[in-house]
Parts: sequence; C-alpha cells; structure tokens
Amino acid sequence: FSTWVKPTHLVEFSDDTFVISSINAYGRDWLTDRLTTTLQRFLTGVLNREAKVRFVVCEQEVDDEDDLAHEENQDQGDDEENPIELNIHYSSIRNILLEPGRVVRLPVYNLRWLPYVGSQVIFIMMALWQEYYLASSGKGRKGSCKVSVRAERICQWAGISRAQFFRLLQPGSSLGWFTRKIDTDHEVDKRSGRAKKSSNKYELFESPLTPGDAEDLRTFLLTHGIQESPEAALQLAINANPKDIFQYPVRLPPDDFNKMIPRHQTVQDVIRELVGHRLDEDLGNLADQLADRLVTQGDFILVTWYFLKHWLPVLGADAAMFILILRNLSYFNDETGEIRDEVWMDGGYEAIANRLGINNPRVVANWLPVRIGRGKRKDELSERTVEELSRRQRLQDLLSLFVERTDHRINSEGNYSWKFKVQRVDSLTSKHQKIQQATSSLFAKVENQDILAELDSWISYLDNDCFETVKTEPMVVLRLSDLTNDCSETLKSILNDCLETLDLQANDCFETLLKILK
Repeated sequence: FSTWVKPTHLVEFSDDTFVISSINAYGRDWLTDRLTTTLQRFLTGVLNREAKVRFVVCEQEVDDEDDLAHEENQDQGDDEENPIELNIHYSSIRNILLEPGRVVRLPVYNLRWLPYVGSQVIFIMMALWQEYYLASSGKGRKGSCKVSVRAERICQWAGISRAQFFRLLQPGSSLGWFTRKIDTDHEVDKRSGRAKKSSNKYELFESPLTPGDAEDLRTFLLTHGIQESPEAALQLAINANPKDIFQYPVRLPPDDFNKMIPRHQTVQDVIRELVGHRLDEDLGNLADQLADRLVTQGDFILVTWYFLKHWLPVLGADAAMFILILRNLSYFNDETGEIRDEVWMDGGYEAIANRLGINNPRVVANWLPVRIGRGKRKDELSERTVEELSRRQRLQDLLSLFVERTDHRINSEGNYSWKFKVQRVDSLTSKHQKIQQATSSLFAKVENQDILAELDSWISYLDNDCFETVKTEPMVVLRLSDLTNDCSETLKSILNDCLETLDLQANDCFETLLKILK
C-alpha cells in the first residue's frame, strides 16, 4: 500500500473516467492489474452510473498551493507551541453572566421582511448566517465557502426545536425566499469507505429584496428611463432618498402572497432584468452602489448571545422581535451625550402587528398591561381561561423587563400612538439574578483574608474529585485534606448560605456560580 497506492492522486475526471497517476510504469501496471475492477465497481455505486478508471505515469509535483499550505501548517505549529492566552476581566458579576461583547449581527433591512415571513424565519436566517460565519472562520476562500454545521446549534440561536427547524426547511415554506435546497448525491464515508447519502445541503441568498421592494424599484427605474439611459437612471436612483423608492416603514404583502412561488431577487437582479443583458463594469459598479444605498449593508442591530440563548426561547419570536425593533429606534448620540430610550410608534396595536407580520392585533395587545378598563369580568372563569390569563401575565411580566408603555395619544382619525420606554441593555434571567445575589453575598461575607485564601485554594481544587462531590451534594462538602487552614468550617458555612440563597440543588446553576468564582 505505502509503495504503490499511497503516492497516487487523481489527475483528471472527464466523461465518467477517473485518471489516476502512478509514480512509474511498474506501479501503473501493478495498480491496473489489481485495483481497476474493484475501483470501477465501487465508483459506479457511488455515482449511480458506469464509471471507468485509468492509471497513468505522472511525475510527482508539488505546486505552489501545497507549498503555501505547508508553510501555513508550520506557522500554525509554531503558534501552538507558543500560544497567546487571553482572559477577560469583567467589571461586574452581571457582565460575567451577560457577556455583552458577544453579539450577532442582524441586518436592519431584514426587518422589512417581517410582514412577509414573520419573526421566526428572520431569527432562523440570522442563526444560519451566524453558524456559517463561525464555521468558515479562518478558511481560505476559493469562490464559495462550503461549511458543515449542526442543526442543534442553529436551533439554539433561533430559539426553536429541531422539529420546528426541519419543518420550516420543507419546500414551500417561507424560508424559500432566503435559502434553496441543493439536490444531494452520494459520497464516500471516510470511516467505512462505503457509499452513503450526502448530508442536507442548502444555499443561502445574500440580501434578497422583498417582493414589494423589488416591484417598487422596478417601477422607479422604468419611470426614469432605465431602458433608454441606464447610467442616468441608476445615478438618479443613487442620489434619491430611499423613501422616494420604497414605502416606509414597510410595504405590506399582497393578499395572495402565500400563493407566490419564492423567487430570490437582489437589486442587481432587478437592474439586469430591466437592462436586458449582463451588466458591464460601469453598470455593475452603479448597481452595487444602489444596493448599498437601499439595502444598507452597514446598518444592523447587534443582538447579544445572551438575549438569543436565554430570552428568545421564553419570550417567543414575535415579542423578542418587538424588543429589537424598539431598540433599533433608540440611539446614543456621542456628540451631545443624548440617550434616546423613549420612542413613539404610530398606529396602535394594528400598526405594530402589521410591522411584525402578525394577523391579529389582539396578540400585541395581550403583551402589554391594560391601560383602559374593558368592563367587568365574570366571577367564574373556566380553567382554560385562567391558564390563558396566567400565560399572558407571565409574558407581560417578562416583556416589562425590556419595554414599558408610558404614554399614548389619539389623532383626529381616532388612531392610537404609543410611547415606549426601552431598556437598551439585557436584563438577567431570574436564575442568573439568584446567582448574582449569591455571588455578591459570598464576596461580601469573605472579609477575612484567611477565608479568602481558603476560598482561592478550594476553587483551585475543583478539577479533581472534589468537584464531583460539590456537584452532586445538595450542600457543599469540603474534602480537601491538603488544606491546613482553620477557616474551612467558616468557608463551608458561607458557601452553604449562598446555596440556600440560590434555592437550587447544586445543578447547572451552581456550575455557573463556580465559573464566576474562578
């Protein structure tokens, strides 16, 4: 194997024929006699059609890319021998839990898709792009960059179950406006060497226009003579205000939108369709400038990992997106020091529902505490009604941590506008609030330097069997025979008091506490 098989490599594949190199004529004859039939049978099974194999003599060469890859591997080896260790010193216990610097990018233009596809699809698209960027980090690009990601990770970012995710990936779903499933073939299993069905493959579309925006752009360009003078029409569109081309805040979808076949359209696609041919360099540059102007690649909302992992699953996609929309309307002016955290939304519940793609405005009304009495309730409510009211109250309590309705006004037509006070920083979940309280209590009690040293020694032993004891016992058990200080009992008492504050059975919450202490 090492002499004749290992040095071979694929030279060419054409007309269902694999041309494989050998180091010399003897090796070519040896491989032809012993492996041709076996390889042809195997490759025919993989391709599901007849395949042929031909061995040739080819001098072994090392191209520039191999040299470059070898040098990169050497550089990586040097880095591994001398790694740079980084450790973040957070300013507070709260920031240790929040990790406010860990963020995901949500393009603002995606908010215009909400009336068409809803909040859940937008969160899934954000999750797909996030996983793509994480998986492709550091990879050299040769055209498109293909990566493999786990469905569980995407579900974690999007706050949905695995079943929901694959249901939305089915043909005909709203995700079809952003992704396209690629027909899969068979591939060789690296472990067994047998043919197997390839994994599910999808193509992500960058910056698609909503159907309404694509139609509005097409109308604007036709009105200004793009077919007669493309350069002049495009330059006029670039200089125009986006609101002169698109409808704001959103353009609602037509009634028959759900019957439409998903079609991916970018600004460049619309221009190419109107011009009637491929764009040359000048038209291509103008098209890119117009896309930057309308789709505004530089405008995005930063969503923390904490919000996606801890708040999105409990709030639900629509309520979570409502918070992000209000945060997008808030800002900090670094020139004047002004913080705008109070915003008005015109149109009342119906306008908010339309913005989020929710059919029933009452859904939005149930998120917010009632400001005006609606009459007396019945003395006796059914069990189902009580459960529904309890669910609404829980959601209102959660949403109040981020948004508070502070004022309203009514215009001459009787339409409401609501004023909201927006919390621009994520709140801690109730579990993490208990961890914060317990940790703060611990640090407040550990005033004696001997106890502090004992605590430091105790934490340093958490990698051995003592950690398993701490993890499984309902209260802290100190089994550190190497500690000779007299403070062990005092430290044990302090830690147990903290666990009582946590009101937990030393499970995952306690592991988070230990992480903070470290």
